[in-house]
Amino acid sequence: MKRKTLTILFADVQGYTLRTGRQTRSQNEIFVKEIRSFVEKHAREKGGTFVKAMGDGFLLTFESPTDAVACGQQMQKQIEQRNANILSQDNFIRFRIGISTGEVTVDDHEDVYGDAVNIAARIQSFAGPNDVYISETTYLAMNKSEINAMDLGPQRFKNVVQEVRVYKVMDHLQKTIQQTLTKKPAKKSRFITIFIIANLILMLLFFAKDKILKVIKEFDAEKIRIETFLQTGDYESAIRLAEAKLEESPENIGICLLASEASLNLKDYEQAEKYINRALELDPENYDLYNQLADIQEQAGKRNEAIQTLGEYITKEPDKHLRKIALQKLKDLEATPEATPIKSPQRKYRPKKDTSEKEQPKPQDNEPPILEQLNEIKQLIRDSNFDQAVEQIDELLAEYPNNLKLLTLASDAFFRIRDYAQAATHMRRAIDINPRRPILYYKMAMIHEQAGQTEEAIQMLREYINREPRERQRQKALRDLKMLEKKR
Repeated sequence: MKRKTLTILFADVQGYTLRTGRQTRSQNEIFVKEIRSFVEKHAREKGGTFVKAMGDGFLLTFESPTDAVACGQQMQKQIEQRNANILSQDNFIRFRIGISTGEVTVDDHEDVYGDAVNIAARIQSFAGPNDVYISETTYLAMNKSEINAMDLGPQRFKNVVQEVRVYKVMDHLQKTIQQTLTKKPAKKSRFITIFIIANLILMLLFFAKDKILKVIKEFDAEKIRIETFLQTGDYESAIRLAEAKLEESPENIGICLLASEASLNLKDYEQAEKYINRALELDPENYDLYNQLADIQEQAGKRNEAIQTLGEYITKEPDKHLRKIALQKLKDLEATPEATPIKSPQRKYRPKKDTSEKEQPKPQDNEPPILEQLNEIKQLIRDSNFDQAVEQIDELLAEYPNNLKLLTLASDAFFRIRDYAQAATHMRRAIDINPRRPILYYKMAMIHEQAGQTEEAIQMLREYINREPRERQRQKALRDLKMLEKKR
């Protein structure tokens, strides 16, 4: 262990979870390697050290505060140039970068610990996409003639005792605008100042008018409400509101995409596909919609349709890198055996129709007897009668060795009595039978964690994150993953 004064740079990839959740493992491996190679390259060019990657984040150290800030600026500039050549914003890559300078502890593996590391991580979370934020310690230590920064004032961060004054790094145009707007003009130069401000505003309107108009056009209170319902997991309300909005504005692509996401979370693949097709009719040049449609068709078990849609996406997508990813995904899909299409569930958010007694559905007398026994086992587990539950499970497994519900119940029962070896055996069998079901990987991760098998638990959680289509569940799993990685 040794002590050093270093500048810490934290870079986090915005939208990493959403993107990796839509891709196969091989595509994610290519994507992660390219992002890591990009960060390492810029660290080397500015004399920095690549310390480690943490999921969607990267930790770098620098001897020079000026070099650290310059590295952050260069990374953002290169990423913006890359995004300018991509049509779909869903495939943009954006970094949040936070930087702080201070004394840290460096261990034998060159990993770093200390307040400067914690503060840089907090500032990175506070920063906006495409921005570089720095602490006051970095601002005071860097060469201010090379780098411009705007004071954002003292900020309070979690687990940081004192307030931290934060600065936003700006390019020369941003600095000129900020100085012009904040400087009090003298009476004689007031006209000149107004003239300069007016010209700067006209320049911004000229170069960014499309983005400004897009922001104004897309600001929609109803859309924000729908997004709130999605974030809180109230998918039925999200769809109800989306359908009402589409009746009013049938050409609103953003609402179509939100309705498709809500339907996908409810596993109503038919409706999710309908909304994406509607968006495609409105914007046939948005090629990424074909990619999203293929994902929905794959989850619905429509393998051949997904292959056809992916093929259409590959022929239309102009970005070479994205075509490469899609081609690998197509190969993986073609190697996957045909699955039985999944029937969409009845949509709970639709109002129920009034029916007479004659119209009430008759109970099905031909249901397999195992369903009744499975319900009995569930009740036994709820009542903590684990011995009796395990006894019935063993009898049923002899007759139904490949029943997925039975295997998951068996795993649950053994997990409750802390027989983690048996719980893992049954869950592994369930995964072998249905490897496309994400929740099985999450349950296996929990079994490994309780058994003290941290590495295996991390591996299963990563599998779950790669397969789970719902953003909220992926975010929760990512928090669990970070906790496990700290236990290593």
